[in-house]
Amino acid sequence: MSHILNGELGQMAERFNLEQTFTDYLNDIKGKTAALFRLAAEEGAHFAGGNAEQSTALANFGENLGIAFQIVDDLLDYTGSAKLNKPTLEDLATGVYSLPLLLALDQPELKTKLLPILNKKHQMSVSDMQLIQEILVNSAVIEKSRKLAQEYVQKAVDCLDIFQNNSATTLLKKMPQQLLKRSF
Repeated sequence: MSHILNGELGQMAERFNLEQTFTDYLNDIKGKTAALFRLAAEEGAHFAGGNAEQSTALANFGENLGIAFQIVDDLLDYTGSAKLNKPTLEDLATGVYSLPLLLALDQPELKTKLLPILNKKHQMSVSDMQLIQEILVNSAVIEKSRKLAQEYVQKAVDCLDIFQNNSATTLLKKMPQQLLKRSF
């Protein structure tokens, strides 16, 4: 639980930080969303009578699944719509710079467009945030983020290789693929 609290505190410390890196982002989500997924999967192994190797494999499965889940959630913050019942641009409004924005800030051309808006911090208007959304959606960062989510889904599935093929393993292997189709 302290790991999760530290993840939340880390994210709060990074608010409006234009120097945040992918590693910082990954550490934050490993301490939050991924930690919850990891704990749930690891405890599932424990309660099912799994051995140490199986518990570790499922813990790693959960962590990678949690990372993929958070990346997809971050994508929806920019690509979602009112039809999905998921508000958009919430992270941006609170100064939480998620993966698509961090990837954009790594590209000099996009960074030049984004910095004048992002430097407004709390004074960003709705139209400012919509402009950022438009810049990101019309760039390659959305697809690059999707590919990273797919990589973490594959890492999660690979963690299950130590288990015999049965209905439970098959179901666990399908779960991460469904996550990529998530729209809410």
